[in-house]
Amino acid sequence: MKKINYLFLAIILILLGGLGVLAQAQNDNSDVIDPAAISDLTVSTATVFSVTLTWTAPGDDNMVGTSTSYNLRYATTTITDDNWALAIEAGNEPTPQIASSTETMTVSGLDESTTYYFAIKTKDEEDNESDLSNIVSGTTLASVPAPSAEITLEMNFSPQSLNLSSQGRWVTIHLFLSSSYNVSDIDISTIKLNDSLLPDSNFQGVNQFKKGKQDKIKSASNLVLKFSRSDFVELVGENRGDFKVTITGEINGKTFSANDMVGILSITPEVEGTLVSAIGEPEVYIIQNGRKRHIPSSQAFNRQGLGWQNIKEISEEELDIYSDDELIKTSDNSSVYIIFAGMKRHIPSVEVFESYGLDWNDISIISNDELNDYPDIHLIRAAGDAKVYLLAGGKRHWIPTLAVFNKHGYKWDNVIIVNSIEKDDISEGDNVE
Repeated sequence: MKKINYLFLAIILILLGGLGVLAQAQNDNSDVIDPAAISDLTVSTATVFSVTLTWTAPGDDNMVGTSTSYNLRYATTTITDDNWALAIEAGNEPTPQIASSTETMTVSGLDESTTYYFAIKTKDEEDNESDLSNIVSGTTLASVPAPSAEITLEMNFSPQSLNLSSQGRWVTIHLFLSSSYNVSDIDISTIKLNDSLLPDSNFQGVNQFKKGKQDKIKSASNLVLKFSRSDFVELVGENRGDFKVTITGEINGKTFSANDMVGILSITPEVEGTLVSAIGEPEVYIIQNGRKRHIPSSQAFNRQGLGWQNIKEISEEELDIYSDDELIKTSDNSSVYIIFAGMKRHIPSVEVFESYGLDWNDISIISNDELNDYPDIHLIRAAGDAKVYLLAGGKRHWIPTLAVFNKHGYKWDNVIIVNSIEKDDISEGDNVE
Protein backbone atom coordinates (compact mmCIF):
# COMPACT_ATOMS: atom_id res chain seq x y z
CA MET A 1 0.00 0.00 0.00
CA LYS A 2 2.79 2.38 0.88
CA LYS A 3 4.59 1.51 -2.35
CA ILE A 4 1.55 2.62 -4.36
CA ASN A 5 1.44 5.98 -2.57
CA TYR A 6 5.10 6.71 -3.25
CA LEU A 7 4.63 5.86 -6.89
CA PHE A 8 1.62 8.15 -7.22
CA LEU A 9 3.53 11.00 -5.59
CA ALA A 10 6.40 10.56 -7.98
CA ILE A 11 4.05 10.80 -10.97
CA ILE A 12 2.51 14.01 -9.64
CA LEU A 13 5.90 15.61 -9.20
CA ILE A 14 6.91 14.69 -12.74
CA LEU A 15 3.72 16.22 -14.16
CA LEU A 16 4.17 19.45 -12.21
CA GLY A 17 7.68 19.78 -13.50
CA GLY A 18 6.47 19.41 -17.05
CA LEU A 19 3.88 22.15 -16.62
CA GLY A 20 6.53 24.47 -15.29
CA VAL A 21 8.67 23.85 -18.33
CA LEU A 22 5.66 24.55 -20.58
CA ALA A 23 4.85 27.80 -18.77
CA GLN A 24 8.45 28.88 -19.05
CA ALA A 25 8.31 28.15 -22.78
CA GLN A 26 5.16 30.19 -23.14
CA ASN A 27 6.79 33.12 -21.35
CA ASP A 28 9.70 32.88 -23.69
CA ASN A 29 7.25 33.28 -26.68
CA SER A 30 5.28 36.39 -25.27
CA ASP A 31 4.18 39.29 -27.72
CA VAL A 32 7.09 41.65 -28.15
CA ILE A 33 6.11 43.12 -31.58
CA ASP A 34 4.84 46.73 -31.53
CA PRO A 35 1.97 47.92 -33.73
CA ALA A 36 3.18 49.71 -36.86
CA ALA A 37 3.46 53.50 -36.71
CA ILE A 38 0.66 55.23 -38.58
CA SER A 39 2.09 57.04 -41.58
CA ASP A 40 -0.99 58.35 -43.39
CA LEU A 41 -2.71 60.50 -40.74
CA THR A 42 -4.66 63.11 -42.70
CA VAL A 43 -6.92 66.09 -41.93
CA SER A 44 -10.03 65.52 -44.03
CA THR A 45 -12.29 68.41 -43.00
CA ALA A 46 -12.33 71.38 -40.64
CA THR A 47 -15.18 73.42 -39.19
CA VAL A 48 -15.20 76.44 -36.89
CA PHE A 49 -14.70 74.33 -33.77
CA SER A 50 -13.58 70.87 -34.96
CA VAL A 51 -11.19 68.96 -37.17
CA THR A 52 -11.83 65.50 -38.63
CA LEU A 53 -8.90 63.11 -39.22
CA THR A 54 -8.53 59.82 -41.07
CA TRP A 55 -5.85 57.12 -41.09
CA THR A 56 -5.26 53.45 -41.86
CA ALA A 57 -5.49 51.09 -38.89
CA PRO A 58 -2.24 49.22 -38.05
CA GLY A 59 -2.32 45.68 -36.64
CA ASP A 60 -1.56 44.10 -33.29
CA ASP A 61 1.83 42.97 -34.59
CA ASN A 62 3.08 45.54 -37.05
CA MET A 63 0.37 45.44 -39.78
CA VAL A 64 -1.16 42.09 -38.78
CA GLY A 65 -4.18 41.56 -36.55
CA THR A 66 -6.06 44.16 -34.52
CA SER A 67 -4.50 46.62 -32.08
CA THR A 68 -6.09 47.53 -28.78
CA SER A 69 -6.22 51.34 -28.47
CA TYR A 70 -5.29 54.68 -30.00
CA ASN A 71 -3.83 57.72 -28.29
CA LEU A 72 -4.42 60.84 -30.43
CA ARG A 73 -3.04 64.15 -29.23
CA TYR A 74 -2.97 67.72 -30.51
CA ALA A 75 -1.20 71.01 -29.84
CA THR A 76 -0.87 74.48 -31.37
CA THR A 77 2.81 73.80 -32.09
CA THR A 78 4.28 70.88 -33.96
CA ILE A 79 4.47 67.60 -32.00
CA THR A 80 7.68 65.59 -31.48
CA ASP A 81 8.74 62.65 -29.32
CA ASP A 82 10.20 65.15 -26.89
CA ASN A 83 6.99 67.12 -26.30
CA TRP A 84 4.49 64.28 -26.85
CA ALA A 85 3.67 64.14 -23.14
CA LEU A 86 2.76 67.85 -23.18
CA ALA A 87 0.30 67.58 -26.09
CA ILE A 88 -3.44 67.50 -25.27
CA GLU A 89 -5.08 64.10 -25.26
CA ALA A 90 -8.10 64.17 -27.55
CA GLY A 91 -10.02 61.40 -25.77
CA ASN A 92 -12.90 59.32 -27.14
CA GLU A 93 -10.70 57.73 -29.80
CA PRO A 94 -12.42 54.95 -31.76
CA THR A 95 -11.82 51.28 -30.94
CA PRO A 96 -9.26 49.99 -33.46
CA GLN A 97 -10.53 47.93 -36.37
CA ILE A 98 -8.66 45.13 -38.10
CA ALA A 99 -5.43 46.15 -39.81
CA SER A 100 -5.75 48.13 -43.08
CA SER A 101 -9.24 49.45 -42.18
CA THR A 102 -9.95 53.17 -42.58
CA GLU A 103 -10.36 55.00 -39.26
CA THR A 104 -12.07 58.37 -38.75
CA MET A 105 -12.19 60.67 -35.74
CA THR A 106 -13.48 64.20 -35.11
CA VAL A 107 -11.69 66.33 -32.52
CA SER A 108 -14.16 68.91 -31.15
CA GLY A 109 -14.00 71.83 -28.74
CA LEU A 110 -11.29 73.65 -30.66
CA ASP A 111 -10.90 77.40 -31.06
CA GLU A 112 -11.91 79.12 -34.29
CA SER A 113 -9.32 80.35 -36.78
CA THR A 114 -6.56 78.34 -35.09
CA THR A 115 -3.96 75.96 -36.56
CA TYR A 116 -3.59 72.67 -34.68
CA TYR A 117 -1.03 69.85 -35.05
CA PHE A 118 -2.07 66.22 -34.61
CA ALA A 119 -0.22 62.95 -33.97
CA ILE A 120 -1.22 59.45 -32.86
CA LYS A 121 0.26 56.33 -31.25
CA THR A 122 -1.18 52.81 -31.11
CA LYS A 123 -1.01 50.10 -28.39
CA ASP A 124 -1.69 46.36 -28.41
CA GLU A 125 -2.96 44.06 -25.64
CA GLU A 126 0.57 43.67 -24.22
CA ASP A 127 0.83 47.46 -23.93
CA ASN A 128 3.34 47.56 -26.73
CA GLU A 129 3.25 51.08 -28.19
CA SER A 130 3.95 52.18 -31.74
CA ASP A 131 6.30 54.94 -32.75
CA LEU A 132 4.91 58.43 -33.28
CA SER A 133 2.80 58.84 -36.42
CA ASN A 134 3.35 61.43 -39.11
CA ILE A 135 2.44 64.94 -37.95
CA VAL A 136 -0.41 66.78 -39.69
CA SER A 137 -1.91 70.23 -39.21
CA GLY A 138 -5.35 71.69 -39.78
CA THR A 139 -6.84 75.16 -39.30
CA THR A 140 -10.34 75.68 -37.94
CA LEU A 141 -12.58 78.05 -39.85
CA ALA A 142 -13.50 81.59 -38.86
CA SER A 143 -17.04 81.93 -37.57
CA VAL A 144 -19.37 83.75 -39.93
CA PRO A 145 -21.05 86.68 -38.17
CA ALA A 146 -24.80 86.37 -37.95
CA PRO A 147 -26.41 88.36 -40.75
CA SER A 148 -27.97 91.60 -39.63
CA ALA A 149 -31.72 91.71 -39.54
CA GLU A 150 -32.15 93.55 -42.83
CA ILE A 151 -35.55 94.69 -43.99
CA THR A 152 -36.22 94.47 -47.70
CA LEU A 153 -38.50 97.20 -48.99
CA GLU A 154 -40.01 97.84 -52.37
CA MET A 155 -39.07 100.95 -54.26
CA ASN A 156 -40.05 102.78 -57.43
CA PHE A 157 -37.59 104.99 -59.27
CA SER A 158 -39.05 107.80 -61.36
CA PRO A 159 -38.60 108.13 -64.25
CA GLN A 160 -38.36 104.42 -65.02
CA SER A 161 -36.32 105.33 -68.09
CA LEU A 162 -33.90 108.22 -67.73
CA ASN A 163 -33.31 110.16 -70.91
CA LEU A 164 -29.87 111.73 -70.74
CA SER A 165 -30.89 114.12 -73.54
CA SER A 166 -33.71 115.69 -71.54
CA GLN A 167 -33.57 118.25 -68.79
CA GLY A 168 -34.79 118.20 -65.22
CA ARG A 169 -33.75 118.92 -61.67
CA TRP A 170 -34.72 115.76 -59.86
CA VAL A 171 -35.09 112.03 -59.92
CA THR A 172 -37.61 110.67 -57.44
CA ILE A 173 -37.72 107.51 -55.37
CA HIS A 174 -40.79 106.13 -53.62
CA LEU A 175 -40.07 103.66 -50.83
CA PHE A 176 -43.06 101.41 -50.13
CA LEU A 177 -43.46 100.05 -46.61
CA SER A 178 -45.56 97.21 -45.28
CA SER A 179 -48.13 97.95 -42.59
CA SER A 180 -45.76 96.71 -39.86
CA TYR A 181 -43.49 99.74 -40.32
CA ASN A 182 -44.06 103.46 -40.21
CA VAL A 183 -42.26 105.86 -42.53
CA SER A 184 -41.73 108.24 -39.61
CA ASP A 185 -39.40 105.61 -38.09
CA ILE A 186 -36.97 105.85 -41.01
CA ASP A 187 -33.74 107.65 -40.15
CA ILE A 188 -33.44 109.99 -43.15
CA SER A 189 -29.80 110.78 -42.31
CA THR A 190 -28.82 107.14 -43.05
CA ILE A 191 -30.36 106.98 -46.53
CA LYS A 192 -28.04 106.69 -49.50
CA LEU A 193 -28.56 105.92 -53.16
CA ASN A 194 -25.99 103.46 -54.51
CA ASP A 195 -23.98 104.09 -51.35
CA SER A 196 -23.20 107.55 -52.66
CA LEU A 197 -25.98 110.12 -53.12
CA LEU A 198 -27.96 111.73 -50.32
CA PRO A 199 -31.60 112.81 -50.73
CA ASP A 200 -32.40 116.50 -50.94
CA SER A 201 -33.48 117.68 -47.50
CA ASN A 202 -36.18 119.98 -48.93
CA PHE A 203 -38.18 117.17 -50.51
CA GLN A 204 -38.92 114.37 -48.11
CA GLY A 205 -42.61 113.63 -48.13
CA VAL A 206 -44.34 110.74 -46.38
CA ASN A 207 -47.28 108.57 -47.33
CA GLN A 208 -47.50 109.59 -50.96
CA PHE A 209 -49.67 106.84 -52.37
CA LYS A 210 -48.56 106.18 -55.88
CA LYS A 211 -47.71 102.70 -57.00
CA GLY A 212 -47.92 101.29 -60.49
CA LYS A 213 -47.86 103.11 -63.81
CA GLN A 214 -51.54 104.03 -63.63
CA ASP A 215 -51.52 104.86 -59.92
CA LYS A 216 -54.23 102.27 -59.34
CA ILE A 217 -52.53 100.34 -56.56
CA LYS A 218 -52.95 102.44 -53.43
CA SER A 219 -52.61 100.02 -50.53
CA ALA A 220 -49.09 100.77 -49.29
CA SER A 221 -47.60 103.85 -47.69
CA ASN A 222 -44.29 105.22 -48.83
CA LEU A 223 -41.58 107.76 -48.36
CA VAL A 224 -40.91 110.16 -51.23
CA LEU A 225 -37.29 111.20 -51.76
CA LYS A 226 -35.80 113.47 -54.39
CA PHE A 227 -32.19 113.29 -55.57
CA SER A 228 -30.28 115.71 -57.77
CA ARG A 229 -30.70 114.62 -61.38
CA SER A 230 -27.29 115.95 -62.39
CA ASP A 231 -25.62 114.06 -59.53
CA PHE A 232 -27.41 110.88 -60.58
CA VAL A 233 -26.37 111.34 -64.23
CA GLU A 234 -22.78 111.70 -63.03
CA LEU A 235 -23.22 108.49 -61.04
CA VAL A 236 -24.49 106.69 -64.15
CA GLY A 237 -21.43 107.77 -66.11
CA GLU A 238 -20.95 105.78 -69.31
CA ASN A 239 -23.53 103.14 -68.41
CA ARG A 240 -26.39 102.60 -70.86
CA GLY A 241 -29.31 100.22 -70.80
CA ASP A 242 -30.44 98.73 -67.49
CA PHE A 243 -28.85 100.37 -64.46
CA LYS A 244 -29.43 99.03 -60.94
CA VAL A 245 -30.29 101.55 -58.24
CA THR A 246 -30.15 100.62 -54.56
CA ILE A 247 -31.43 102.54 -51.56
CA THR A 248 -30.10 101.70 -48.09
CA GLY A 249 -30.83 103.12 -44.67
CA GLU A 250 -32.11 102.33 -41.20
CA ILE A 251 -35.59 101.98 -39.75
CA ASN A 252 -36.10 101.35 -36.04
CA GLY A 253 -32.37 100.64 -35.75
CA LYS A 254 -32.46 97.92 -38.43
CA THR A 255 -30.91 98.25 -41.85
CA PHE A 256 -33.08 98.13 -44.94
CA SER A 257 -32.44 97.98 -48.65
CA ALA A 258 -34.49 98.33 -51.81
CA ASN A 259 -33.64 97.93 -55.49
CA ASP A 260 -35.02 98.97 -58.84
CA MET A 261 -33.82 98.95 -62.43
CA VAL A 262 -33.67 102.13 -64.50
CA GLY A 263 -33.31 102.27 -68.26
CA ILE A 264 -30.59 104.72 -69.29
CA LEU A 265 -31.35 106.19 -72.72
CA SER A 266 -30.27 109.03 -74.96
CA ILE A 267 -33.32 109.96 -77.05
CA THR A 268 -34.31 113.30 -78.54
CA PRO A 269 -37.34 114.35 -76.48
CA GLU A 270 -40.69 115.11 -78.08
CA VAL A 271 -41.55 118.73 -78.67
CA GLU A 272 -44.07 120.54 -76.47
CA GLY A 273 -47.69 119.71 -77.24
CA THR A 274 -46.96 116.33 -78.86
CA LEU A 275 -49.65 113.71 -78.28
CA VAL A 276 -48.22 110.33 -77.36
CA SER A 277 -49.40 106.92 -76.26
CA ALA A 278 -47.61 103.66 -75.56
CA ILE A 279 -47.94 101.11 -78.34
CA GLY A 280 -51.10 99.05 -77.80
CA GLU A 281 -52.27 101.13 -74.80
CA PRO A 282 -55.40 103.36 -74.76
CA GLU A 283 -54.07 106.16 -72.50
CA VAL A 284 -53.17 109.36 -74.34
CA TYR A 285 -50.78 111.98 -72.98
CA ILE A 286 -49.73 115.43 -74.03
CA ILE A 287 -46.16 116.55 -73.51
CA GLN A 288 -46.16 119.71 -71.38
CA ASN A 289 -43.19 121.32 -69.65
CA GLY A 290 -41.08 118.31 -70.54
CA ARG A 291 -43.51 116.03 -68.69
CA LYS A 292 -46.49 113.94 -69.76
CA ARG A 293 -50.01 114.88 -68.72
CA HIS A 294 -52.73 112.26 -68.98
CA ILE A 295 -55.81 113.36 -70.93
CA PRO A 296 -58.56 111.87 -68.79
CA SER A 297 -61.27 111.14 -71.39
CA SER A 298 -62.24 111.23 -75.05
CA GLN A 299 -64.59 114.09 -74.22
CA ALA A 300 -61.66 116.12 -72.84
CA PHE A 301 -59.61 115.18 -75.89
CA ASN A 302 -62.29 116.37 -78.29
CA ARG A 303 -63.12 119.51 -76.28
CA GLN A 304 -59.48 120.60 -76.47
CA GLY A 305 -59.69 120.27 -80.26
CA LEU A 306 -56.97 117.64 -80.44
CA GLY A 307 -56.68 115.35 -83.42
CA TRP A 308 -56.70 111.59 -82.98
CA GLN A 309 -54.62 111.28 -86.11
CA ASN A 310 -51.86 113.29 -84.42
CA ILE A 311 -51.22 110.73 -81.67
CA LYS A 312 -47.71 109.36 -81.92
CA GLU A 313 -47.23 105.81 -80.68
CA ILE A 314 -43.98 105.29 -78.86
CA SER A 315 -42.53 102.43 -76.86
CA GLU A 316 -43.32 101.99 -73.18
CA GLU A 317 -39.65 102.63 -72.55
CA GLU A 318 -39.79 105.98 -74.36
CA LEU A 319 -43.00 106.96 -72.54
CA ASP A 320 -41.36 106.23 -69.20
CA ILE A 321 -38.70 108.87 -69.73
CA TYR A 322 -41.32 111.52 -69.01
CA SER A 323 -42.34 112.12 -65.42
CA ASP A 324 -46.01 112.80 -64.76
CA ASP A 325 -47.28 116.35 -65.02
CA GLU A 326 -49.45 115.84 -61.94
CA LEU A 327 -49.62 119.26 -60.25
CA ILE A 328 -52.01 121.74 -61.86
CA LYS A 329 -53.77 125.03 -61.18
CA THR A 330 -55.48 127.79 -63.13
CA SER A 331 -54.07 131.27 -63.57
CA ASP A 332 -56.97 132.94 -61.78
CA ASN A 333 -57.05 130.74 -58.67
CA SER A 334 -54.45 129.80 -56.07
CA SER A 335 -55.88 126.31 -55.49
CA VAL A 336 -53.46 123.54 -56.43
CA TYR A 337 -54.64 120.10 -57.49
CA ILE A 338 -52.87 116.79 -57.87
CA ILE A 339 -53.90 114.45 -60.67
CA PHE A 340 -54.31 110.95 -59.41
CA ALA A 341 -55.68 107.96 -61.37
CA GLY A 342 -57.27 110.32 -63.91
CA MET A 343 -58.97 112.41 -61.21
CA LYS A 344 -58.01 115.61 -59.42
CA ARG A 345 -57.72 116.22 -55.69
CA HIS A 346 -57.46 119.66 -54.12
CA ILE A 347 -54.40 120.04 -51.89
CA PRO A 348 -55.88 121.92 -48.94
CA SER A 349 -52.79 123.64 -47.50
CA VAL A 350 -49.08 124.39 -47.80
CA GLU A 351 -48.42 121.95 -44.94
CA VAL A 352 -50.15 119.14 -46.82
CA PHE A 353 -48.32 120.01 -50.05
CA GLU A 354 -44.95 119.85 -48.36
CA SER A 355 -45.83 116.71 -46.40
CA TYR A 356 -45.82 114.87 -49.72
CA GLY A 357 -42.41 116.18 -50.76
CA LEU A 358 -43.86 118.04 -53.73
CA ASP A 359 -42.08 120.83 -55.59
CA TRP A 360 -43.84 124.16 -56.20
CA ASN A 361 -41.88 124.53 -59.43
CA ASP A 362 -43.64 121.46 -60.86
CA ILE A 363 -47.07 123.14 -60.95
CA SER A 364 -48.48 123.58 -64.46
CA ILE A 365 -50.92 126.39 -65.32
CA ILE A 366 -53.96 125.20 -67.27
CA SER A 367 -57.28 126.66 -68.30
CA ASN A 368 -60.47 126.31 -66.30
CA ASP A 369 -61.91 124.10 -69.02
CA GLU A 370 -58.91 121.77 -68.78
CA LEU A 371 -59.23 121.70 -65.01
CA ASN A 372 -62.87 120.73 -65.30
CA ASP A 373 -61.93 117.83 -67.58
CA TYR A 374 -60.64 116.01 -64.51
CA PRO A 375 -63.38 114.65 -62.22
CA ASP A 376 -62.99 115.37 -58.54
CA ILE A 377 -61.91 112.79 -56.00
CA HIS A 378 -64.69 112.44 -53.45
CA LEU A 379 -63.69 109.42 -51.37
CA ILE A 380 -60.61 109.24 -49.14
CA ARG A 381 -59.22 107.32 -46.22
CA ALA A 382 -56.04 107.81 -44.23
CA ALA A 383 -53.21 105.29 -44.20
CA GLY A 384 -53.71 102.75 -41.45
CA ASP A 385 -57.29 103.89 -40.87
CA ALA A 386 -60.26 101.91 -42.16
CA LYS A 387 -62.61 104.90 -42.01
CA VAL A 388 -63.74 106.13 -45.42
CA TYR A 389 -64.78 109.77 -45.81
CA LEU A 390 -66.83 111.64 -48.39
CA LEU A 391 -65.37 115.00 -49.39
CA ALA A 392 -68.13 117.57 -49.77
CA GLY A 393 -68.48 121.26 -48.99
CA GLY A 394 -64.82 121.53 -48.01
CA LYS A 395 -65.29 118.94 -45.24
CA ARG A 396 -64.82 115.22 -44.77
CA HIS A 397 -67.86 113.18 -43.81
CA TRP A 398 -67.46 109.71 -42.33
CA ILE A 399 -69.32 106.89 -44.06
CA PRO A 400 -70.09 104.80 -40.94
CA THR A 401 -71.20 101.48 -42.44
CA LEU A 402 -70.86 99.33 -45.53
CA ALA A 403 -74.62 99.55 -45.98
CA VAL A 404 -74.44 103.34 -46.21
CA PHE A 405 -71.48 103.09 -48.60
CA ASN A 406 -73.39 100.74 -50.89
CA LYS A 407 -76.65 102.68 -50.61
CA HIS A 408 -75.04 105.70 -52.24
CA GLY A 409 -73.45 103.61 -54.99
CA TYR A 410 -69.90 104.45 -54.04
CA LYS A 411 -67.10 102.37 -55.56
CA TRP A 412 -64.11 101.07 -53.63
CA ASP A 413 -61.85 101.69 -56.64
CA ASN A 414 -62.49 105.40 -56.20
CA VAL A 415 -61.29 105.50 -52.58
CA ILE A 416 -57.95 107.32 -52.48
CA ILE A 417 -55.55 106.87 -49.58
CA VAL A 418 -54.09 110.09 -48.16
CA ASN A 419 -51.69 110.72 -45.32
CA SER A 420 -52.86 111.61 -41.84
CA ILE A 421 -51.64 115.20 -42.26
CA GLU A 422 -54.04 115.73 -45.14
CA LYS A 423 -56.93 113.97 -43.41
CA ASP A 424 -56.52 116.04 -40.24
CA ASP A 425 -56.22 119.24 -42.27
CA ILE A 426 -59.76 118.79 -43.58
CA SER A 427 -62.51 119.75 -41.14
CA GLU A 428 -64.85 116.93 -40.13
CA GLY A 429 -68.51 117.34 -40.98
CA ASP A 430 -71.62 115.29 -40.30
CA ASN A 431 -71.65 111.56 -40.96
CA VAL A 432 -73.10 110.35 -44.22
CA GLU A 433 -76.54 108.82 -43.69
